[in-house]
Amino acid sequence: MKCKHPNCRQECNSEFCTKLCETRFLRNTKRLKHKLKAVEYLGGRCKRCGYKDDLEMLNFHHLDPSDKIYDITKYLPKGFAFVRAELNKCILLCMNCHIIVHRTKDPKYFLINNYF
Repeated sequence: MKCKHPNCRQECNSEFCTKLCETRFLRNTKRLKHKLKAVEYLGGRCKRCGYKDDLEMLNFHHLDPSDKIYDITKYLPKGFAFVRAELNKCILLCMNCHIIVHRTKDPKYFLINNYF
């Protein structure tokens, strides 16, 4: 039987080949659960193009970078309630739009212009 962790290719006798694989799998599952709630809170789709198909492709974009206290994705395991205040400063963008917005410095997606 193959290990349940998606990045592990080991064969094992139980669900996971090691305790480390199990821990990483459970941590990632918990993170995705909280990310789904955060994504739904921000509308569930990219504000720029409407993309919504893959949760992992959606990013939290701070409208005012100077107001950013922390990177939301790093604190998602602490739970939705913990990151809600930071989410209120963000919009949801897919990875492609997030890159475009930062490269072009599109003023429609920033609240301040002295960021540039």
